[in-house]
Amino acid sequence: MLSKLNKLWERMNIPIYLKLTLIYAFIFSLMIVISSTATFKIMKYLGWQNFKEEVRDTSREIANYIKAGKALDKSLLQEIDLRGPVDFRIYNRAGDLVLSNDWHVLHSKKGQHRLEINMKSNLGSISVWRDSSGEKKALYLNRKIEYNNQLFYLQVDFPLRGRDSIFNTLLLILSITSIIGILSSIVVGNYIAKKMLRPIGEITATAQKITINDLDKRIDTSGADDELKKLALTFNNMIDRLQASIEKQKQFVSDASHELRTPISVIQGYIDLLDRWGKEDKEVLEEAIEAIQAETTSMKKLLEQLLFLARSDKGQYKFEHKTFDLSELIAEVYQEFELIDDEHEITLAQNDQVEIRGDAKAIKQMLRIIIDNSIKYTESGGRITITSQQRREEEQVRIVIKDTGRGIGKEELDRIFDRFYRVDESRTSKTGGAGLGLSIAKWIVESQQGRIEANSELNKGTEIIITLPTC
Repeated sequence: MLSKLNKLWERMNIPIYLKLTLIYAFIFSLMIVISSTATFKIMKYLGWQNFKEEVRDTSREIANYIKAGKALDKSLLQEIDLRGPVDFRIYNRAGDLVLSNDWHVLHSKKGQHRLEINMKSNLGSISVWRDSSGEKKALYLNRKIEYNNQLFYLQVDFPLRGRDSIFNTLLLILSITSIIGILSSIVVGNYIAKKMLRPIGEITATAQKITINDLDKRIDTSGADDELKKLALTFNNMIDRLQASIEKQKQFVSDASHELRTPISVIQGYIDLLDRWGKEDKEVLEEAIEAIQAETTSMKKLLEQLLFLARSDKGQYKFEHKTFDLSELIAEVYQEFELIDDEHEITLAQNDQVEIRGDAKAIKQMLRIIIDNSIKYTESGGRITITSQQRREEEQVRIVIKDTGRGIGKEELDRIFDRFYRVDESRTSKTGGAGLGLSIAKWIVESQQGRIEANSELNKGTEIIITLPTC
């Protein structure tokens, strides 16, 4: 049953503020009904107890008066303080009326002094007297009093005529109060719900105004430091990240277009050269073919790097994490560069044997990028030193690749891991590359739960430090 009601509630196409208002009004109304019902029942119970107490007190005082041996005449009416509309009747052993304050009994005809209630029944307990139609007429108490060999029957009653009207009036007042409270809860709940959800409306309005070409709008975060303010701050932070991502993407596309434009222009230029003189001049033909091949290789490498970064940004690059000996991998990379580069002094100064868990292929690519970058920016005859040191206490391995190249200025050091950033644009044609290598290396290191940093000084060289966790 509850699941069906829940599904029906979810299908109802009504605003959230109205749902909150209905929930608030329902809960508040339920509390009002319960409290009003409890109040009415408690008041009615206390009223009945008060009626019964008046009957008991009057009966007790009259009994004490009789047992004191005082005369049963009108002096009793003056001595005893009758509480409320209480009537009493005193009968002798034969059932004849001795004394009463009941006007109806006193003015009844002879032979009609006895009441319809049996005086000898329900002695000592309070009972309800009902008429022939079943309507409650009075509360009554019968007592038997013995004094000085005399027997008396005392009957005390509390008429209920008009008493129910008191309770009915109380019920009416509580009902009207409850209705006013319920209506007030709807009005107040509606106001509170709208006020609470106003920031969400502002978020919606702001979100509708935001476009790909206009990401400058933000939500006002002034006011109380509550959950809605945190939501607004989160939304603003999301837009900040989105804006930064889009700006970065625009810059990426612009830089990629720029990098591709140069080799394409070179290729186009050599094609024009071939078209004019290449058929007749063999040297021009060979030069053009060699240049086109070089530019094609450069473009292929650039496209591979762009594809790698695109996959990494989308989380599509899958690593193969395995446990392997890092020292063997570093030795392999060192031997590769020692064979292909005879212009620099490449040294493996320290290579501690240590096992790590990660993608050996990706880490190997990262080391190649950094060493290749050191070779490009180090003059012939310069030194490149590789060290790998295990830190057992920290459960880390520290790889340092240090060169004696031209170095990097402090103002540029923080940007060397940015995409398409090159320290010296004028030397691009000589050094090659599009400025993507170090950004790829950084991504690989961080993907292996490591970190990478650089230290450098102009004309003294650069030091790249990689820290990776060990097994």
